[in-house]
Amino acid sequence: DLATKGILKKYNVGDRVTGRCKNISNFGIFFEVNGEIDVLCHLSDVAWSRIDSAHDFININDERELLIIAKDESKMQLSTSIKRLTPDPFLNISKYELNKPYPCRIVKILEWGMFCELPEPGLTALLHSSQCDHLKKNPNLKKKYSVGQEIMCHIIDINTELRRVSLSHKATKISPFEELKNKIGTNFDATVVSKNDFSLLVKLSKDIEPLSFVHKNDLSHSFDSDSDLEKYKVSDNITVKLVEVDASKGSVRSSRKALEKDPFDFFKDRNLKVNDVLTCEIISSNNQTGITVKPEGYKGPPILIKKNQIAINIQDARASRFVGGIGERIDVAIKEYSYSKKKISLSIKLLEEIQKKEALKKYGSDESSGKQLPFSTLDKSIKEAKDKKKGKKE
Repeated sequence: DLATKGILKKYNVGDRVTGRCKNISNFGIFFEVNGEIDVLCHLSDVAWSRIDSAHDFININDERELLIIAKDESKMQLSTSIKRLTPDPFLNISKYELNKPYPCRIVKILEWGMFCELPEPGLTALLHSSQCDHLKKNPNLKKKYSVGQEIMCHIIDINTELRRVSLSHKATKISPFEELKNKIGTNFDATVVSKNDFSLLVKLSKDIEPLSFVHKNDLSHSFDSDSDLEKYKVSDNITVKLVEVDASKGSVRSSRKALEKDPFDFFKDRNLKVNDVLTCEIISSNNQTGITVKPEGYKGPPILIKKNQIAINIQDARASRFVGGIGERIDVAIKEYSYSKKKISLSIKLLEEIQKKEALKKYGSDESSGKQLPFSTLDKSIKEAKDKKKGKKE
């Protein structure tokens, strides 16, 4: 111990010495200096760049120049550093600009990203796997890249407090999603490459890399999207229209129903609104649900008039009244209407209420273009109104 203390006095903080690598641990490297004393260089002081294992940096018996950075005579220890022999490369980070390309050398490849060295020796930055490719979110990096390979990257973030620099390789390339934006509204002869419970995934063409999804609600204007989806299988060739490209999310959406005129435009083109009257054809009746009708000239699916909207009087609110009238024309009123939500609700009951109100006002009823309905309370209401008016005159 006395001999070691005497040797220790020969060395001071700030001295440069040469050491031979004697042992490598998971926390640093032990060097033998001048054959008389062992010193430690902690892993954090081996290099300015990121090092996960000292085995990647040095071999046993290799010699390195060391800088003594700490001395503890009570523990008879010397701490050394290799990286502090050179200036901190992060001090020059100010000369680098965000969103500009720089050549970077790959120094380590992990499953989730790569560490790359900027042109400044020792200055490493992280290239996350999500920033490597526009199309693949989790590419197999070891298959595509190799240590020592030089690639162009943009610096996308600099955190001086944490001494972290983030890179993007895909930012140096034109995004295929941005290119595809120029083709929104174009029709494609696409091929179905996969299918799930709610959509199809299609390849628009052999020259376009991003795949496009077609949601089941975009297959047709019908209200039975599940049945529409069942009609398609993988390898089918279908025509679709490109309707949306979101480069930030990496998504492309196409539609088949966009190729056809929206049947709901029937209501928009006629500038229809709530309380307007429509003449419809009776398609079917069901005592449990109501009756289905189609407005004249409407090319969409039939519209259900619910049982509680068939008549004012409960005794008249029977779908069976219309069993013998399938194919006949009937007038109905628009109860609810929203073009944006593609929603419309029709009502015979509402039409009765409107006509009853008009008849009470005029003491009569108007002719309608469709089948006249038996408003059982209308005549009685009109008679009462007339008697009341007659009584006032007398």
